[in-house]
Amino acid sequence: MNMKPILLILLLIISSINVLAFEKLFDEYVYTLDTFQVEDDIYYVLLANNEEVLVLHKNEFDVFYVYNGTCEDTPFYQYCFMGTKLDYNDYGRPIPNTLLWEPAIKVQIFSKKPSVTVSRSVDSEINRDGKATVTVTINNNGELDIRNLVFEEIVPGKAIIQYMDSSLQEVNNHISWSRGLLQTGDSVSFIYTLKPTSYDSIVLDNGTLAYEYEDSEFTEELSSTTIKINSPFSVQSLIDKLNVGVGETFTYKFTATNDDWDDRMSIDFNLTIPDDVEIVELPSELTESKNITHDFSLQPEESKTITIKMKSELERTYNIKISSVMTIRDEILEHDKNFSVNVTIPKLIPEITISKTEVFEGGPYTISAFMENPAEVSFYEISGMIMSPLFETKNIHFAVVDPGEKKRLFDESFKAAPVDEIETYNITFRGSYRSPNFQFFNYEEKTSIKIKPVTIGFDIQKSLSKTDVYPREEITVNVKVKNLGQKISIVSLEEEIQEPLEVISGLTQKTLTLDIGAEEEFYIYKLRVPLETVQGVYSLKTHLNHEDIVTKIEEVNITVRENKTEKPPEIEPEITEKEEEKEKKGFFRGILDFFIGLFK
Repeated sequence: MNMKPILLILLLIISSINVLAFEKLFDEYVYTLDTFQVEDDIYYVLLANNEEVLVLHKNEFDVFYVYNGTCEDTPFYQYCFMGTKLDYNDYGRPIPNTLLWEPAIKVQIFSKKPSVTVSRSVDSEINRDGKATVTVTINNNGELDIRNLVFEEIVPGKAIIQYMDSSLQEVNNHISWSRGLLQTGDSVSFIYTLKPTSYDSIVLDNGTLAYEYEDSEFTEELSSTTIKINSPFSVQSLIDKLNVGVGETFTYKFTATNDDWDDRMSIDFNLTIPDDVEIVELPSELTESKNITHDFSLQPEESKTITIKMKSELERTYNIKISSVMTIRDEILEHDKNFSVNVTIPKLIPEITISKTEVFEGGPYTISAFMENPAEVSFYEISGMIMSPLFETKNIHFAVVDPGEKKRLFDESFKAAPVDEIETYNITFRGSYRSPNFQFFNYEEKTSIKIKPVTIGFDIQKSLSKTDVYPREEITVNVKVKNLGQKISIVSLEEEIQEPLEVISGLTQKTLTLDIGAEEEFYIYKLRVPLETVQGVYSLKTHLNHEDIVTKIEEVNITVRENKTEKPPEIEPEITEKEEEKEKKGFFRGILDFFIGLFK
């Protein structure tokens, strides 16, 4: 019988059992010489011994040899080689420059860390004269032995240690326990008891277990546990609102209850109220003062509530202190509490607006200032200033702004100052006012305006009916101007016409006002080229002037030709003096023959 397969199966089962005890970090197919990362470590693998041994390289120096189907253990990790797979589809890949394929390699990596729990069980509620039993249990749930265990806990001063197991030590309410070894699967418990020293709850919140594994230290923190002490009384102090407005009422309530079944409870009530806090409502059995005191007693299961309403007209933080003493079952118990009440005034809301946030120099803009009162009281003596480098300071004075009112305090138009480049100017609204109780408050609000320099520019558009002419021909000239700048401009145009060209109709100079972006036709005129004009190039210049700041010349040329080469002018034959005289005689002879014919 072949025992090798059976032994392999048993080995796999044992390996699986070990593996299950640890945290799996990596479980994938990889290929030889492909790197992969697990946590902070870099790995790559090779196969040896006819693919029966995995050679696992870790970081720079570590190498592990793992037989197929087994695992290699280190103090903190377990490395497993779970075989190869080659199906020429999903598993396996071609080996470069060959016709061979390499298989995919199944690699598993597990983290080996201790699995330890520490817990505390305790009586959650005891009487004042009772005791609470605390049981601490430590379990080693993992597959690793741990050593040098130390447990420590500090018991709060509201309890005393009444009993401890012999394995425990205590110094000044500091409990400690130690043990050299806790093997895998083992647990250990120890007990101590606490007796309360007051009716305050006992809170255990600093238990710590420290232990070692392979020279590494580990700690486990215990969760917090509260032991409630059954009290024969309950006392509660509260203020309904800790942030109130001026003149707004806030309420303090003191409630005491005697929960004892047969003993009477005596209470000395004391409430300290600071100056400038006014009592609005007080129980009839109490006397109004800044230090209110009241002594009373409660029978078993009896309860009493003291309600005091207060307010203040001054903005401030007030400290209201309650200090009461309860006596029951021959015990004296104190109830002290401080409340900080913030009394505030909803401030006036200043607002400064500007009609334009960007404007060209010389352009108009309007500044407005408002004051809104969201409070339930009026504010008086509102004074302020509107300040900016752009203008002289403007002073504001108003007598009152009533509750809910939004009052316009300032409204004025300005002309933007001249600038050489884009400039941003701050405008500040600043001042003060007072409350009805003569508390003074300052305010400040800012805005800004951007002033841009005005660009001045004009486009002269000149059109000619023709630019190539001959003597005795006429030319029509049309002149327009477009305002390219950011301001309304007065523009003058005048033509400069080179002699001997002569104007025969129209205008050659004019002054107009151009709106921003406007285009206007200034004039049309007609030129004639005199017969005696010499062949050449002649200029027509348009001179533009704007407030003696901007001048511009637009020039066009016309060409006067001597002959029309394409269509030569007809040349009439010369007429001699005799022929001219003959023509004249023929003319008069024709008239004479006409009249003779009438009288025949």
